[in-house]
Amino acid sequence: MCEEKSPTISLVHPMRERMLKHIEEKDADSEFARQVKAAIRDDIKCRYTDPYIMKVLEVCCALDPRLIDLIYF
Repeated sequence: MCEEKSPTISLVHPMRERMLKHIEEKDADSEFARQVKAAIRDDIKCRYTDPYIMKVLEVCCALDPRLIDLIYF
């Protein structure tokens, strides 16, 4: 997102979810990797927790034509 000249709010929610999915613990992770992933996950999860803000992010995501694949009909 930082490479874009004009980042959009519609990408915040999908990127947050993708990051959370990417840092899930795996059986092969070392103890250090588990601790790092837990610290990152805890930091990310506490962001955008307000229900109003989440609703705005979801609506923005739904209205972005680039993200049509994320909408389930």
